[in-house]
Amino acid sequence: MLQDSTGKAVELTRFLSGSLPSSFRIFIFIVVLSFLIGTLANLVTGGELVSSIARGGGEGIFIVGVPAVLSSAICVLMKRRISLKKTLFLSFISSIIYSIFYIAARLIQTSGVTIVNSFNVILVGNALVFALWFSVAYILFSIRRSSLLFGVVQPTLNIVFFLAYGPISAQAAPELVLLKLYFASSIFLVAVYVMFWLVNAPMKRAFGVSSIEAVSLFLAQWFERSKKIEDLLEEVGVNIDTLLGVMAFKAKGKLKCIFLIPYIHFGPFGNLGGSEFPYLLSNAVNEATDAEVMVFHGTATHDFNPVSSEEVVKFIERTRDMLKEMRFSKAVGSITLAKHETCKVHSLVVNNKGFLALTRAPRTTEDVDFSLGLAYRNQAIASGLEEAMIADAHNAETGEITRVEAGDPISFEYMEAVRKAAEKRKKDKPIKLGVAVDSLIDLGKESGVGRDGMKVALFEFNGDKFAFILFDGNGILPSTRKDLISAVKEMGVRCEVMTTDSHSTNVVGGVLNPIGRKNSNEILRRACQCVARAAKNVEAVEADMKVEKVEGVRVFGVSQSQQLIGTVNSIVAVMRIIAPLLFLSAALFALWAITKI
Repeated sequence: MLQDSTGKAVELTRFLSGSLPSSFRIFIFIVVLSFLIGTLANLVTGGELVSSIARGGGEGIFIVGVPAVLSSAICVLMKRRISLKKTLFLSFISSIIYSIFYIAARLIQTSGVTIVNSFNVILVGNALVFALWFSVAYILFSIRRSSLLFGVVQPTLNIVFFLAYGPISAQAAPELVLLKLYFASSIFLVAVYVMFWLVNAPMKRAFGVSSIEAVSLFLAQWFERSKKIEDLLEEVGVNIDTLLGVMAFKAKGKLKCIFLIPYIHFGPFGNLGGSEFPYLLSNAVNEATDAEVMVFHGTATHDFNPVSSEEVVKFIERTRDMLKEMRFSKAVGSITLAKHETCKVHSLVVNNKGFLALTRAPRTTEDVDFSLGLAYRNQAIASGLEEAMIADAHNAETGEITRVEAGDPISFEYMEAVRKAAEKRKKDKPIKLGVAVDSLIDLGKESGVGRDGMKVALFEFNGDKFAFILFDGNGILPSTRKDLISAVKEMGVRCEVMTTDSHSTNVVGGVLNPIGRKNSNEILRRACQCVARAAKNVEAVEADMKVEKVEGVRVFGVSQSQQLIGTVNSIVAVMRIIAPLLFLSAALFALWAITKI
């Protein structure tokens, strides 16, 4: 049930994943739209095709297109931080609304209906345009004090240019016409505030915060990478205790590579919360130790999203303390692949301490609940390991939004695979390690790779080679994973491909932005090169591992996540019905009221 609700909530963000056309294209759209509307308006009033195109097209551009472009330019001059592309697109949408009411008014004029004044229909249409501009300025552009001014620009220009041309008589003085427009707009303004109140009420009761404010801050982060929403999340977050796993390798007395598993979730998106933790954590530890740092995805779900990127400091400091406490010894061990039903576990055992990676690839491999991760760790220790840290490979993105929770049949399959991996591990052999990295920064986030790029740790056990290839990304396509494993196998190296589940790239491709969707061939080529470089610097290493508690990490929390999803879905369900009725009522009331002025 929770996964179904999550899927519904996730759908709400899909429209944000696309980018707007260029300003020039939007301008062309406005010109074409206004030309077609003018032509259509003349045709419905009995004009001939040729004359409708010649006369009506120009009429449409004058009364629809010109005001749209001018209003966009004026609003950009009023607030220069707002891009012309956004205001042009909003003008284009507003022009569509205006055009619908304009065509309706011409039809009413032609039909001879007297119960409704055709010009008043145009006024109501522009009042609706006001409501759209006001709402977008208030919510999306985060303009509070001047949102009313933004709202009236295009409706006012629409009426001024319409009166200048006069295809439909206003039968009133210009000042009275504008008075009617602003009166009708005030009715829609009341409707907008009623809608705001209905949207805010459930969130206020549940979390004590404004839904409109939350949405405004959310959109500011999504489009502009603003982090102001973290202050709001801080208010509703909860403190938890979690784990941090550290496996470190030394070569020639210096730290060579560090495996980190902070048991939190790297979300929710962009640069917000824990989304950039893999980069922030690895960069900080690398600067302190000069070792290559690989940050893996722990067994944690969205309930464990940190409310602020500042929470990373707790993990950085704990990592430094744990490294100081380690007692390194010559690394001996093995790599084992254990399977049970649909689940597989790669178990890297070093000095009787295990790094275990869970996967169901090519089946969907998504988040695993924190409590299950604890159970798997205890199972590994009970099966003979001195210590264990559990990573979720998160390496098969099929488009299905899932998570493995307590009681799920998959959870028992993983448990049995963990037991087999720990009990049936291979004979210990001396371990050599080589590492290599590639930022992949030149491929851009459109490739699904975050700031921590790609990292390879290649282990050699008396000639037998196995590599962990880790991408900083939100999953990988099963086909890309398969191709990469096959290509590396031809190099004489077995491997597993993993991702951090970093949500830092989600603002580019929506909520699903797997590696391999773009530039897959280049990623494959660069990964093979990285494996080859790692193979060239293998050397004997010493190792140790610790898993310890990190206290007081502020996250969004289990109950808050479930409550938020339920609240969002209930708001959407109600507003789908209420909003159309509310604005229809406002339109009918405005149409009646302005006839009395």
